[in-house]
Amino acid sequence: MTSMQRGYIGVMLNDIKDDVKHYYYDPKFHGVDLDAQFKQAGEYLKTAVTFNQGMGIVAWTLRPLSDSHTFLIPPRRPVKVTYSYELQMIGGNCFATAVEPEGDAEKAGLQVGMKILSVDAMAIGSMRFWEINYISRILRPQPTDLLEVQSSGQASRTIGIPPRVTPVPRHMFLGEAYWDNVRHAQTRRKKLNPRSRTFGEAVIVWKMPVFLADDRLIDDMLNQSGKYKAMIFDLRQNGGGSELALMRLVGGLFDHDVKVAERVTRKGTDALVAKPHGNPYRGRVFVLVDQRSASASEIFARVLQLTHRGLVIGDVTSGSVMEAKIYAHPFGRSDEDYFATEISQADLRMDDGISLEGIGVTPDQKMLPNQKDLEEQCDPVLAYAVSLAGAPVTPEEAAKLFPIEWEKD
Repeated sequence: MTSMQRGYIGVMLNDIKDDVKHYYYDPKFHGVDLDAQFKQAGEYLKTAVTFNQGMGIVAWTLRPLSDSHTFLIPPRRPVKVTYSYELQMIGGNCFATAVEPEGDAEKAGLQVGMKILSVDAMAIGSMRFWEINYISRILRPQPTDLLEVQSSGQASRTIGIPPRVTPVPRHMFLGEAYWDNVRHAQTRRKKLNPRSRTFGEAVIVWKMPVFLADDRLIDDMLNQSGKYKAMIFDLRQNGGGSELALMRLVGGLFDHDVKVAERVTRKGTDALVAKPHGNPYRGRVFVLVDQRSASASEIFARVLQLTHRGLVIGDVTSGSVMEAKIYAHPFGRSDEDYFATEISQADLRMDDGISLEGIGVTPDQKMLPNQKDLEEQCDPVLAYAVSLAGAPVTPEEAAKLFPIEWEKD
């Protein structure tokens, strides 16, 4: 780390402390002594050797808040790093759930269904999985990921998987680099749109990667679903998104106002109420969730539980439910270099008075794929829900309904 970088990181610490003091929803900061915390970070910074260590120190200052939506968004790097595999917690274990065909992970020997014991020497279970993912993929991505893996009935071994690294032009808003960025954003946005599959007139399944659909798209989903007796929302791996999309979707399932949550802020409390609109969907509703279902997807699932409007199936959800805002700051001398902090503006308490933060949603029917299911690329959870809704399908068939779309350069 250069002396200039050390100076910039020192400024980051001051900016982040100000952000938290001015905007964090709890003015008492859960009893955390912010001044002492940031003073200690300044001492650590004096002996940091690398830029990644510096970023780790900045991120560490926010960890005692134990808040899923308050964290550092580091300055962008001169490269884009993408990965040819996906990991997921299922029950108390971590597994490889997707491997890109002919990608570096497959070439290194990673297979779907392998149990993951550690990532870059961080033992699974030693901290929350999202923290491991944040450290290894956002704070300090490595030239090679070291995974300790274990197949069924075999001893563990360590494999190295290099991510795909693509240089990012210094000036993103000039010439061809700008249009490349636009095309990439359009492609990525399209992948986040809901996808559907139908089974006669019995059931329609909606795979929602994220809550980012606008009112028109939400209304189209509901209108298409009107002729089906049952609707399944597959919110597994859905990390949340727009509060507006959440409220619109809830409003389309009821013929009356529904209190979604109570927003608790520095200024007091106010209610989030979903309003009915159009011709509400009146069929049966099922919601699939897992440990990567977070934020808006958790709230949606819990609202349907509390109102007895839908059946929630799957794994306990993430417990990452806050309302947050991003605050950006310049980093260094360039007008294009920024870092940011995401800061929780409100805690959201459900109609039963309980916040889901750190707790998550416990499904009505807990159902998880096992290691053999993953190895054989079966989806027993979706198959069970579709069959329950009135259209029998095998786990092998269910697994093929929504194939993963790998990001390309």
